[in-house]
Amino acid sequence: FEPEPVTSQMPASAAIVAQTAGVVGAALPVVSVTLTADPPTLLQMLGFVAALAGIWLVTGSGSNGEAVNQRGFALAVFAGVAFGAFFLLIGRVQTTAPFTPLAVGKIVGFLLALLLLIGRGRPSPWAAGRSLAVLGGILDAAGNSFYFLAQHITRLDIAVVLTSLYPASTVVLAYIILREHISRRQAAGVALCLLAIALIVL
Repeated sequence: FEPEPVTSQMPASAAIVAQTAGVVGAALPVVSVTLTADPPTLLQMLGFVAALAGIWLVTGSGSNGEAVNQRGFALAVFAGVAFGAFFLLIGRVQTTAPFTPLAVGKIVGFLLALLLLIGRGRPSPWAAGRSLAVLGGILDAAGNSFYFLAQHITRLDIAVVLTSLYPASTVVLAYIILREHISRRQAAGVALCLLAIALIVL
């Protein structure tokens, strides 16, 4: 028997999924705010473009060119839409109960993940003996909290785009702490992210 060619049935790579979800999640709130509120300045718009390009570059490996099946790409787009919707909905929460929606979101996320694990017959990931995972959860909650506070101080689209630049810091920290190699593509993405921050702040 001859092996079947691997084309459209190949699963989507993590890099392509991260790129698609990250860019869609950042672009959706920007477009929404631009259409419903005062448009950002020209420098800020240029910063948004640089940020989206930087996110695309910094989250990609730049080494594989395999085809992505339609289902994998569709799921990545859906993930990006969900991220963008989260940013938009959190931005509409009243400041009288600032951290209640974040707590509700974490509880619902935990219950949903638990249901998925049970449905697939996998063991529950209890926190005992997983100190790094607990620390990661604390940092994730802190990041969400800081985003919530930021979008009440500045424009929603600015808060979303600056928050979505976190992959650049992940790449830099991985290089410093884990001694991971930074590709030229990722270095260019980090540079674009820094340029985006400067343009948006100005």
